[in-house]
Amino acid sequence: MTESQKERAKELQLFEEKLKRKHPELQPLIKQWSEIICSWPEVERSKHVYGGTEFRVFNRSIGHIHANGLIDLPFRKELRDLLVERGYAEWHQFKKDLLWVSVQLEKEDDFSKARPLLLLSYYIKAGEYLKEFPYAATFINYELNLHFKDKEILKLTGYLHSPNES
Repeated sequence: MTESQKERAKELQLFEEKLKRKHPELQPLIKQWSEIICSWPEVERSKHVYGGTEFRVFNRSIGHIHANGLIDLPFRKELRDLLVERGYAEWHQFKKDLLWVSVQLEKEDDFSKARPLLLLSYYIKAGEYLKEFPYAATFINYELNLHFKDKEILKLTGYLHSPNES
């Protein structure tokens, strides 16, 4: 990381602390949502370099949440564009050209908007590791079928499993 990047990261960490003070009502919900995500197989939590809490599966980022309830998730361009076009997410809050989308969470029920996208990101990032970790594969197959119904988007990820397919 360059000096200017380090300086920017420090600024954003301070901004994150301000967000916590500005949105105290969201902190218990963010903690609750973080606990749910961290209960998924092989998911670890860490501090995101630009503020917030990052979630990683097999050391790959599936997304991060900021203290104002904004979740950012990484997707390749074609998938990102389709997720925004279909209303599942918004463009990244700072730079539209980043390969990230954002979902704003403001109340407890809002997690149902972000959960399918986090699961989709989990599936993509876990990738080849799912063969080595059958419990993670079982988890993601069950959860994606339960929470994500857009088959065209699932096909873009290479996901082909459904309860009725062998």
